[in-house]
Amino acid sequence: MRSASERGLRIVGAVVGGYLLTVLTVIAAGAVLARLGMARSEAVALSSMLGFVFYLALLVWAFSVRPAARLWIVLAAGVVLTAAVIHVLD
Repeated sequence: MRSASERGLRIVGAVVGGYLLTVLTVIAAGAVLARLGMARSEAVALSSMLGFVFYLALLVWAFSVRPAARLWIVLAAGVVLTAAVIHVLD
């Protein structure tokens, strides 16, 4: 059985970290799709709809990955990567 602190860190990582990564991914995907020639409104709509699926997949994965540290490392790396993409495209 996992300790209460590990469970708490996993919940915070899944909900807050997953939400942050999802928001940044939706922004980056919308910018990339618009740069590739898709109409900006359609790019935003498509990336927003796919964001729901992405967030759900992150939540499921967050509770299935074994060490909680791996969850935090992947979330941090994803946030840095998507923030870099947004910064480059801005």
